[in-house]
Amino acid sequence: MIPKIIHQTFINQECVNSCKTLKYCQDKLLDLHPDFIYKFYNDTTDIENYIKNNFSKRYFNAFMNLPKKIMKIDFFRYFVMYKEGGLYCDLDYVFFKPFDILDNSCVLMNEWNNSEYFGNCIFASEPKHDLWKELMSYTLKYKKTPELLENKNILGASGPFLLSEIYNKKFKNDKSIKICDVNMFNPPEFDAIKSKIIKELCNNKRSKYDSCNIIDYIEVQEYLKDKKDSYGVHLCASSWTTQQTPKLRSKFSKLL
Repeated sequence: MIPKIIHQTFINQECVNSCKTLKYCQDKLLDLHPDFIYKFYNDTTDIENYIKNNFSKRYFNAFMNLPKKIMKIDFFRYFVMYKEGGLYCDLDYVFFKPFDILDNSCVLMNEWNNSEYFGNCIFASEPKHDLWKELMSYTLKYKKTPELLENKNILGASGPFLLSEIYNKKFKNDKSIKICDVNMFNPPEFDAIKSKIIKELCNNKRSKYDSCNIIDYIEVQEYLKDKKDSYGVHLCASSWTTQQTPKLRSKFSKLL
């Protein structure tokens, strides 16, 4: 049974409050899950202290030696799933209805259509599931064998590609893991909208666009108006990317 706990991370709550996209998603999440315990962690001291206080010194040292902050944020969600379980979702994931897939040991979602890749923007689990323990072990491998990181981008080093690689190698026949069809958590019809936004985000160097403005897109607003059969969609604010981090840090500079 998956416990009714929600875990989320970001720079801090003040920054969430100042970003209309993230605040919209957080408010929807809380409104739809009044009976869940909600836990928010800032992405510096909170996540570091959590690993320090709940795991061995060996894990903590390996975690602190990860070379990029986004890797710590990725791995933190695996650690917290192993320790407490519950529901993890990124702050740019908007829910349409309450998460109620609780009678399972672990729930993963296909984020892309016709793909064996699983998103790490949202998942749920009982505590102590072996999948998370296996993912946690990669922090130790990276410390012991740093060259393992050389040929991996972030998606493969700590993000959804790593999650997918571990599942496909060691857990593909594990009946305790429920795999959700892409339509349940990220319907393909939203991909065209996301693609347009991300294309502008990545390619238009003159654009003043920042990821907090995704909710302002008319196409997104129209899509969110109608009741959907899916649990929600990943808006993909992409706040971790090199294009967005400087803009967000500038935007939130007074709140840091």
